[in-house]
Amino acid sequence: MAYNSVYDWLYSPYLTEQWQMTHRRMLVITGTLEACQEKVKQLEQRPTKAQSDLDISFIIYNELADSAQANSNLRKHLLGNEYDVAVMYCHHGFSPSDVLALTGTLRYGGCLILCCPNFDTWHLAPPAQKVSFGFECTVSHGISRWINYINHSKDISLWGPNKTYLAPIKQQCGGNNSKMSDVPHSAFFKVMTPSQHTAYGAWSQNTENKAVITAPRGRGKSALMGIICADTLKRGQTVFVTSTVHQNVANLFKHCKAANSHLEQTEKHTFVDKQTGGVLKWMATDNPKLINHHCDLLVVDEAASLPIPILTKCVAAQENWLLGTTLHGYEGSGRGFVLRLLPKLQQREVPVYHLNEPLRWVPEDSLETITNTLCLFDTGNSHAQSLHTHNTSAMVNAIQVIEKPLHTLSEPALQQVMQLLSLAHYQTTPDDQMRLLDSHESRCFLAFAEKVIVGVAVIHIEGSERLAPLAVDIANGLRRPQGHLSAQKLATITGLAHVATHLYWRINRIAVHPDFQNKGLGSHMVSALSQAANAHQVDCLTSSYGQSARLNKFWKANGFTCVEKGDKVNKASGERSALIIKPVSKSFEKLADLLACIFQQENHVPPTSLDELPTSLKTLYTKRLNGFTRGIKSLEQSAYALACLHNTLEFQHLENSLNRFVPYSAEGTPQALPLSRQLAFHLHPLDKPSLRNIFGCTNNKALVQTLREYTKHLLFEATFANG
Repeated sequence: MAYNSVYDWLYSPYLTEQWQMTHRRMLVITGTLEACQEKVKQLEQRPTKAQSDLDISFIIYNELADSAQANSNLRKHLLGNEYDVAVMYCHHGFSPSDVLALTGTLRYGGCLILCCPNFDTWHLAPPAQKVSFGFECTVSHGISRWINYINHSKDISLWGPNKTYLAPIKQQCGGNNSKMSDVPHSAFFKVMTPSQHTAYGAWSQNTENKAVITAPRGRGKSALMGIICADTLKRGQTVFVTSTVHQNVANLFKHCKAANSHLEQTEKHTFVDKQTGGVLKWMATDNPKLINHHCDLLVVDEAASLPIPILTKCVAAQENWLLGTTLHGYEGSGRGFVLRLLPKLQQREVPVYHLNEPLRWVPEDSLETITNTLCLFDTGNSHAQSLHTHNTSAMVNAIQVIEKPLHTLSEPALQQVMQLLSLAHYQTTPDDQMRLLDSHESRCFLAFAEKVIVGVAVIHIEGSERLAPLAVDIANGLRRPQGHLSAQKLATITGLAHVATHLYWRINRIAVHPDFQNKGLGSHMVSALSQAANAHQVDCLTSSYGQSARLNKFWKANGFTCVEKGDKVNKASGERSALIIKPVSKSFEKLADLLACIFQQENHVPPTSLDELPTSLKTLYTKRLNGFTRGIKSLEQSAYALACLHNTLEFQHLENSLNRFVPYSAEGTPQALPLSRQLAFHLHPLDKPSLRNIFGCTNNKALVQTLREYTKHLLFEATFANG
């Protein structure tokens, strides 16, 4: 019976004394959701205590149809946790990032169980939420690639309706793990690896006590940090520990308590050394005490999961700090840490200790190899070193830039593409491989030097007649269909429906091999994109990026013009975004001039009277103001126009509206005259606290509602004044 053989295969490592020497494994169960659930239920019956002394732990992931959205937050809770068996259902969506996150929680001998639809249908139902409006995705090349790999791998076990294959169970011989086999289950993490010993020794001799510990998952980072915390507490000092969620530091606290037997919990998330008085306290990342209260050591676990602005404030406030983090497998902020913050810390000569040897599983673990290959995930830099011997400057102009569907590339070429994208952009995640392989609205351009990929550009097709049915509502801010980000933004800025129906290519990613950076290859690729866009009758190239002096200079040199700057700082990178355009067709040049005019007016010219503006801008701002009063335009979109409207009216026309909406003075007299002189200055640049004070509003929601009513009255007064 297949069940008996699968059950024995799953639990056999835990019935021997050598389980810590066993490679982790992957089992794929195929069939309907109900059939997979029934098989998992059978496998959940753990061996009895008479058979195994180990407490074998399970985690079930993505089983319910409505769990996909919750999983993005659940992934953060997985950090720092450990399991023996992880079950991931793929019937309601599939994420390589989830696979990597679950793999990182499994310890020696563990098993990742993927429950999938039957292989003859799984690739026919890709996730619909990733498809831009007007496009269809009926076949997933990404899932087809996983199916093909699973079917041909001798290291992946398969349990399907008509086939059962159980891969041989591998065990590690020799190496550091031979020492761990003699250590009890509860204590074997105390055995340090060579890189842990090196980092611990360097930290102990570091008089400044500022450092970063980095590691792939499973290398004992939290264990090392726990031991460092224990040493600090033995000196009677105070340690603040922070992380995105408290569960992330469970291992850190466990190893700290194991290394310091005098710790006693005094309150929630707080421990005190009974002999020295040292204090260990976990705090949420938004706790003001992290910045306002002194501690002898600030420890940030999984630092790359924190937004850079928060992380920067924390380390600036404390003299001594230790950042520990897994660098890979995060969305957004993780790559931001690698590309934005870590280089700055290294420039300040902050030591960075990297842990290499796995501690939760054996070296060259089978499951780590499988998942890294399937997820196109490589923490090494072999590709970055492959061209060091070439005269790259002389090669740039001869490099060909070719459009190439990614699903036609070989596995090594796909690996090169994903590594370049990860090196270049903080938002690149393992899930991007699925989007790039499956997306019909994306095009990929590759730059080749001697058959090696040295540049990648990913563009998204936006706008066109696909948006025609929704164009009016998009321009008025009433509809926001999936995708088409720049087409929608440009239509909203201008208030013109036909702007949404132009054909755009948005440059979503552009990445250059390190050996070719600052040598003109990026500009060479942008030039090739412009030529290809012209050949495809594209109206406009667009892009958006986190502003920096270097990137501003690059895009300007390549003919792009900024038409909008973001109001808010990106939480992951700490940067403000910029939206840029480069007209391709003659028909778009007039629109480009209008967009540039709007940007120049709102960013470099103080608000003036509406009557002094060009007719096109006066019409646009009047439309924005009417949209604001109806709740379809935001205050941020309308503030400049409102300041111009305010400046249009003489005081006698403003007085009626101001006296109606602003509080009276202490003497009981209206404050209209002095406030009328201040109001425009607080609308541009937008100063919500001052505006709340003027209008007597306790929060921003009340302010927006008041300003909408106030704008209605001003528009009425303007009509009355003109007529």
